[in-house]
Amino acid sequence: MSRLIAIDWDRTELRFVAASARAGRLIVGQAGCVWADDAESGWSSPEQLGAALRQALRSRGIGRGELVVVLDRASVELLELKLPPATDAELPQLVANEVLRESAFAGEEAVVDFVADAEQSGQARRVTAAVLPTARLRQVQQLCAAAGLKPGHIVLRSFAAASLYAHLTAPSQENCLLVNVASEEVDLITLQAGQVAYWRTARLPRQAHPEQLADVLLAEVRRTAAVAAAERPEAAIERVCFLAQKDEHPHLRQRIEEELNTPAMCLDPFETLGVGEEQIPANRGRMAALLGALLDRVHGRRHAIDFLHPRRPRRQISRARMAAIGGAVLLVGAMLIGSLAWHEIRTLDGQNAELAEELRELTERVNQYSKKYAAAKPITQWQAREIVWLDELHRLSERFPQSDALITRLSMSLQSNGGRMVFQGMVRDPVLVTAVEQALRDDRHQVTARRIQRGVRTEGEPMHLFDAEIIIKPSGQPASAPSQRKGRP
Repeated sequence: MSRLIAIDWDRTELRFVAASARAGRLIVGQAGCVWADDAESGWSSPEQLGAALRQALRSRGIGRGELVVVLDRASVELLELKLPPATDAELPQLVANEVLRESAFAGEEAVVDFVADAEQSGQARRVTAAVLPTARLRQVQQLCAAAGLKPGHIVLRSFAAASLYAHLTAPSQENCLLVNVASEEVDLITLQAGQVAYWRTARLPRQAHPEQLADVLLAEVRRTAAVAAAERPEAAIERVCFLAQKDEHPHLRQRIEEELNTPAMCLDPFETLGVGEEQIPANRGRMAALLGALLDRVHGRRHAIDFLHPRRPRRQISRARMAAIGGAVLLVGAMLIGSLAWHEIRTLDGQNAELAEELRELTERVNQYSKKYAAAKPITQWQAREIVWLDELHRLSERFPQSDALITRLSMSLQSNGGRMVFQGMVRDPVLVTAVEQALRDDRHQVTARRIQRGVRTEGEPMHLFDAEIIIKPSGQPASAPSQRKGRP
């Protein structure tokens, strides 16, 4: 009986399931969650995550076992590829070439795995390729090292959730939309005849009221169903399934049935597996992907995406080995035909010359592509360090006070080593300027506010005007500490 452990995490929560395999069945031992000490800022480092996991397992008497790491959508780069007709054996090389052209993170150390639609003679192949950047892979390794565990598989959460549904339900040709709600995200996966046809992940508002959360989930379900039907008309949604306790989301399921005219149900993964209530944490739906990944291991099913066991192109014979083989053939041939006539020897010499010419051509090709790769690598590194303005605008809107303050003008520009945002604002109380500075400042953002003066809005309401500047450093280059200014708290 082998022990299995599956984990996943987000900004503030670490989830785990410890189980064992017995006679082809998954026996769930314990499941639980660990929360970050600071709910606002979340986990500070992979080492902190690993230490928290190690203590949680030790306190529950859970020893070492085979570890399955489940990653969220934000951890990888996804590429939707359309490739020419090819066999399953030819796909790894085609995918590797296409990813190297289109990905911003693919390189010598980044890991690429993919899933493809079924092979049909003469038909183009649709492929979803996932690229795990080197930095993210290193973070996973640091977490596992701090926890005292060695990862055996690194999979994607959405595909693991789809595996759970496949294991717990009977095969069906029905098109189903799976909804898997995590703490701050929701995975929406469309299944066509049991296979993943389309999936997306959406952010959820923090600490949202149940009615507000239901409105957001309904909008995401409607949007996903529309996009899936537009991309693949044959994958139109016929049923919506929440991976949650059976009595969860009753009003939301009723609204889906009334407004979308689509049946909605809940699939409780723990109840289906026969796990006792005393072993199930309160937020059982968040464990669905972990159970799906463990069921794949118990039943010997290959994970759809596994970054520790990716689909790789066949290894080509190296030039050194080719030369060694050629030399051995020549030596044996010389020993066998040493007594033959001079004409036969000249024939062998001609063959040697052809091999040497072919080797020279191959060497020139390798050198040519090496120069192109060397020229492209700095560009890729530069692109990885550029400023993502959509993320910066999202951060500004999320951290800016929601009342008693507003922005009247905003401009953004690039600098030689980062970015710059300049805005003008209005506040009811000048003390709020300090609150704005503190909310927007962190290791990468240097915030300076100045020129606070009293003014009046068009409605006659007194306001205080101020200017502010944000200097943004690329990821990995923290902003320098702001200088102290006199007269400011």
